Amino acid sequence: MKKIISFAVMGLLSMPFIHAQVEELEVVADEPAVEISDVSAEIVDVQPVVPKDTATIESLNTRDSLVPEVAIPEVRLISLGVTAGLNMAGYRTNMEGGGMRLGGQVGVNMEFPIGQYLAIQPEMILSLRGGKYDYAGVYGVKEPGESLLYMDVPINVKFSKRMGKGRPFISVAPMFSFGIYGSATYEGVGPDGSATETKISVFQCDPELEQEDAAYNNFDFGFCFKLGYDTDDFWSISAGYSIGLTEMYNVSAEEEKFLKKHGGEEPSLKNHNIFVTVGYRW
Repeated sequence: MKKIISFAVMGLLSMPFIHAQVEELEVVADEPAVEISDVSAEIVDVQPVVPKDTATIESLNTRDSLVPEVAIPEVRLISLGVTAGLNMAGYRTNMEGGGMRLGGQVGVNMEFPIGQYLAIQPEMILSLRGGKYDYAGVYGVKEPGESLLYMDVPINVKFSKRMGKGRPFISVAPMFSFGIYGSATYEGVGPDGSATETKISVFQCDPELEQEDAAYNNFDFGFCFKLGYDTDDFWSISAGYSIGLTEMYNVSAEEEKFLKKHGGEEPSLKNHNIFVTVGYRW
């Protein structure tokens, strides 16, 4: 009986609170609903703010302000090239009258890049060289000038670096040279006192003169040094110096007898050459 009376008292006390909650719910239900289309219309009507200042727009469009600059390595490809140039050739000699002689050269090359700075560049060059010197030997008095045709094969180790619209370079190469053609003319006096002229091939033995060896060694080994510039439009220019290390002059047995009889020093000849070239590559 006590429990029933307690529940009844609690119900009477909570009636005002329940009535207030019901009134709040009725007020909320009476408010008009917000349509989604009205919100969308408000969003569509919003216009982006575009700066009218040209300088501001350009600053926003610059690559540096949007994307950090990244250095991309240059792609270097194998190339084929042709060259042509002028020689100023001569001999390092112990004889008098030594001098330089003008010649020319044409050649082909291939370049194999190694990384960003190095390359291996073998070449084949047809080179007209020679020089001047005075010599009185077994064949008479030699005319001072002569021209020699060589096939030069330098294997360049080339260092270059990107600068502007091209690549300046420096190279060093061991060089192998093969004598193809050359002749020398000697003027003398015959038994009857008349003038004689003897022309010999310097790279081959002359059967008429009963030569045991050719007058000149037809192989030369040396080094070649170059400075130049390769442009981005495939042209190149260079200047260089080559030096031969092989003794060129072959002293025959007959000439040794002549030198012993008349006195004199054995001739010594070694090549050297200053050159300039222009080239094009693919």
